[in-house]
Amino acid sequence: MEENMADGDHAPSAGLLRLYAAWAEGGAGLIVTGNVMVDARAMTGPGGVVLEDDRHLDRFRAWAAAGRAGGAQMWMQINHPGRQMPAALGQQTLAPSAVAIDIGSLSKRFPRPREMTAADIAAVATMPLMVTGGIRRREVAEKVVGSGIAMAGIATALAIAPDLPRHWRLGRPDVPTLRPIAWQNKQLASSAHMAAVRYQMVRLGRRRPAAPGVPPAWALLVSQADARCRARRYRRWMEKRAAA
Repeated sequence: MEENMADGDHAPSAGLLRLYAAWAEGGAGLIVTGNVMVDARAMTGPGGVVLEDDRHLDRFRAWAAAGRAGGAQMWMQINHPGRQMPAALGQQTLAPSAVAIDIGSLSKRFPRPREMTAADIAAVATMPLMVTGGIRRREVAEKVVGSGIAMAGIATALAIAPDLPRHWRLGRPDVPTLRPIAWQNKQLASSAHMAAVRYQMVRLGRRRPAAPGVPPAWALLVSQADARCRARRYRRWMEKRAAA
C-alpha cells in the first residue's frame, strides 16, 4: 500500500493522521503503514513519507498515536524502490542490475537504473511473510492465516470500509468492492484501480466517507493531476535540500 499523502516536508500530514485514526476506530488489530522511504532520493511516488533522520519525529509520534488509538499495533513498512522510481521525480535510479522495467507502453515512466555496487547493497533481514492482493472476504483472510502465513493484508478493503475488522468480528459478511474495470489495456486498468483505492484514502483523510462507486477514469485523472503537482513540489523540495 502507498498513500502518497505526505505534507510539504514529506512528513506525515494531518490528512494521513485522520486516515489512520479512521482505521483505528474501525477495529483493526494490526495496521501496517504504507511505504515509508528511507532515502529522500529514492521514492515510489511524489507524495511519499520520508524518514531518514530525526527531523519531524513529532509528526511520526502523532501518526503512531493515531494508528494505535483503538488498541491496534502499528508497524512501519520501510521501503527503497530500486528501479521503480518514477522518471518524473528527476532522481537517479539504483537497482541490483541495470535492467529497465518492462510494462509495455508505460515503461517510459521509469528510467533505466544504475547497477548498484557491493557498497550500495545493504544487508537483507528475515521478515514475517504477508499475503496481499485483493483479499476482501473474511473466510479468505482466515484461510491465509490458518495456512501458516503470518499476516493477511487487506489494505484495499480497508480503504473502502475502514470499520471492516469490527464488522468481521461481529459476524457480518461484508465484502468491500470498487467499481469494476473491464478495460482491455491491463496496465492502464491496474493504474486506474490503484487510483480508485487512493481516492478512497484521500476521502477518509478528509473525514469523508469512501466512494467505492467512483468512475475509474475520473479517479485516474485525479490521481495523475495530483501526482504531477506533487512531483513538481518534490523537485523543489530536493533543490532546497541540495542548496542548504
